[in-house]
Amino acid sequence: MYIDPFLSESNFRDYLQRLKEFGELDLITRYYLNDILQHLQYETPIKGKEKGKDIVMIENETTLEYCSYIVKIGNLNRNLDGKNGIINSLEEALFIPLEEEKFKYCKRTAIVVYSGSEGSRIAMEKYEKAKRELEKKLGSKLLRNVERWDGVYLARILFPHREKFKEREIFVNRIKRMEESEYLLQGLKLEISDLNIENNENLNKVEKILQKTLTTIKDLEEKYGPIKISFDE
Repeated sequence: MYIDPFLSESNFRDYLQRLKEFGELDLITRYYLNDILQHLQYETPIKGKEKGKDIVMIENETTLEYCSYIVKIGNLNRNLDGKNGIINSLEEALFIPLEEEKFKYCKRTAIVVYSGSEGSRIAMEKYEKAKRELEKKLGSKLLRNVERWDGVYLARILFPHREKFKEREIFVNRIKRMEESEYLLQGLKLEISDLNIENNENLNKVEKILQKTLTTIKDLEEKYGPIKISFDE
């Protein structure tokens, strides 16, 4: 059954936890920063993202102070370590300047965004220790202390803008339904086009194909909302 993620903050938090990291959670974060807060996004002059930085926002166009956003899915403890983990990404975001030379000596900070919970106490202590060490090491180049937006906090700041997010979600889901529906019709056409329905054995095959198609439609509606059918006069 399709559950409207915009009916309550709890639903919205669950919705955030189901998102993928790339193309979903990062896009919602960028939409909040760009379209709602009206922050100026930095576009890298080279292909690909800046090291350790999923999103970069210029906070002062005169001084070129900036904030990097590190976006992850899941809980804090599952994202801390490794090459693409939060700690390593945070170090890259703070110490590897943006590609353009003019940003080399500018003040900077970072915000860690993730869709899950804080995780274990051990993970929190490890994160806080690493964060403090990096802030101290960066010294005068630190714009302000590094922030952490977990799933609860993220839902809290985004949910008041649910109407804008709902408009965006309706548009995105409409596109996805159209794409999935086209794939479904193409597959259905391929499966039944060569069948002779006058043959009883083939009729059984058609019935199975239609049952599979109905199941796929049900799954599609659970993911992207109900398919509305209207007949224009």
